[in-house]
Amino acid sequence: MACRSEERAREAIEKMRSEEQESSLDVHFLHLDLKSFQSVVKFAEEFQSSNNELHLLILNAAIYGVPFALTDDGYESTFQVNYLSHLLLNLLLLPLLKRSTPDVRVVFLSSKMHNFASFDLECAAKSKRRMDQPQ
Repeated sequence: MACRSEERAREAIEKMRSEEQESSLDVHFLHLDLKSFQSVVKFAEEFQSSNNELHLLILNAAIYGVPFALTDDGYESTFQVNYLSHLLLNLLLLPLLKRSTPDVRVVFLSSKMHNFASFDLECAAKSKRRMDQPQ
């Protein structure tokens, strides 16, 4: 289970195990902070080095209603967490997914919060440029 908070992940894992009929549920925590491309790359490398197969990838993380902030990578945080990091993780794990099974599944989950927002591609590009410019 990929999660930013180890404590919350462990609580979720314990809940899954307590609700599972068999005690053989094999779920482990790996740290992943979608506000950081470096964290996404590190997670993908760690997962691939575990020699596990990957038959299903569910990309389900979202933040909304947070104040405007740029990530260390220079993107607006909501855009990076909800979209860019999901796409990067999918690209990094796609070779493993393809090796693991011919019937691969990748599921991108979202909400209807986009109905309450606007997207300005020029603004997204400017946010990255602002980080590249010396202050």
